[in-house]
Amino acid sequence: MRVLGDIVTRQSRMLSGRTALIDDTASRRYSFAELADRSARIANGLAELGVRPGDRVAMLLGNCLTCAELPFGITMAGAIMVNVNEKLKQEEVAYVLEDSGASVVITSDDLLGVLDAARDTLPALRHIVTVSGNAPGTVDYETMLAAASAASPAVEVDPASTAMLIYTSGTTGRPKGVQLTHTNLLSSATNWLMECYTNPEGVYLACGPYYHSGCISHLAALMRGMTVIPVPFEAGRVLTLVERYGVTDMLLVPTMIALLLEREDLLATLDLSSLHGVFYAAAPIPEPVLRRALERFGPIFVQMYGLTESSTLTTILRHHEHSLDDGHRRLTSCGREVTLVDVRVGSVEEGEAPPGERGEILIRGANVTPGYWGRPEATAEAIREGWLHTGDIGMRDADGYIYIVDRKTDMIIVGGANVYPREIEDVLHAHPAIAEASVIGIPHETYGETVVAVVALHPKQSLTDREVIAHCAARLAKFKTPRQVVFVDALPKTPIGKIDKATLRKRGPELAGQR
Repeated sequence: MRVLGDIVTRQSRMLSGRTALIDDTASRRYSFAELADRSARIANGLAELGVRPGDRVAMLLGNCLTCAELPFGITMAGAIMVNVNEKLKQEEVAYVLEDSGASVVITSDDLLGVLDAARDTLPALRHIVTVSGNAPGTVDYETMLAAASAASPAVEVDPASTAMLIYTSGTTGRPKGVQLTHTNLLSSATNWLMECYTNPEGVYLACGPYYHSGCISHLAALMRGMTVIPVPFEAGRVLTLVERYGVTDMLLVPTMIALLLEREDLLATLDLSSLHGVFYAAAPIPEPVLRRALERFGPIFVQMYGLTESSTLTTILRHHEHSLDDGHRRLTSCGREVTLVDVRVGSVEEGEAPPGERGEILIRGANVTPGYWGRPEATAEAIREGWLHTGDIGMRDADGYIYIVDRKTDMIIVGGANVYPREIEDVLHAHPAIAEASVIGIPHETYGETVVAVVALHPKQSLTDREVIAHCAARLAKFKTPRQVVFVDALPKTPIGKIDKATLRKRGPELAGQR
């Protein structure tokens, strides 16, 4: 397999009648042959709309069947798929579409309001395709497919060309488009096959967001010949579907595991014995939560570490390494590097740091992005001498297990989603009553971290915490909006006059009323 379309083309020949996808909402199953047919129709339908190789086609959708087929259809047309978080606000969505230059957006009727007000500011946007009806001024998705040819598109796709743009925030607060090539994605999916998916008869419940690079696990499942069920995450529904379909594998963020554990009513009554692999990533998991999960479900958990820039999977802590019998020593490790990836804890110049010493985590391999969309300076800063600089500080133990001990950046991880303080601070500073603001994360039992804004007001100004939160909520996605506001007379400063984030982070729980 050289490009994404090869996955469905090959499986349609080898596993023609096997179920590839299940649409639980519509109680409909799609075989690998049907998936290949629909993928070709997507590609040809987009071509009829004027989409040409290299054009960007955005997906603005919550998890659904369409999310599962678009990676193949869009890239078979030679176009680039832009994965957009459907939880973003209008201004945030508009920025991603403008930065990527998307000419087509595939979305649902309930998200059209996000696009309507921004459409006049997006000159490159020519068509909006809707999957849930034929709204005025849009193209109906199923009608487009029905009218399109099912013949294999006559487009030669270069494996080194960009297949996806996935936007991730940077320390400047402005999201950057991570370019992932066909080679990047297939290399990462191959690591998944080698490390995770062993059962070709398995059933993968895709409840992690498709807008994120977690969709790579979906590609890998189909490469293995597994059945994929794409659904949005809701703890009760997920547990029910495990029993209904005999789900064998899932990819979750730690918050999702915590939420599943809260459903004692279902855990006590449902048959969940089919579960073989629960993979978790995107954020550190609180050790008490992991212990409870192991006690409840048994040794079925696999921890992963990676970045969007490394096409996700980079290191892995396998089932048998999740031991409760060694003092939980390794439960806080993100494991060791997977087969097709090189990981260094140290620096380019000095090499690998000795065991027990800290260093930056660097990644090298065919899975690493060629760079950021339209940002050569950011690319040059992140990738030096072939190594991706993650910004995460780690150390290895004597057995080679890696532990993430700090972050070079100020990133906060809320329920598996990356939140960068600068973006929120810019919104806070736009309020006329706010003189200074800084954003930190503090520990949260369910969500890993929660966002706290530390604010100093201009003289003779007054604001309530609710007013500050409302100001942010109107401009930011829910997961980025501060959950708590702490008012101070002045923010602590370093000797050169910068806000002292280290002091704020150290005092965060105290400021937020935690002890």
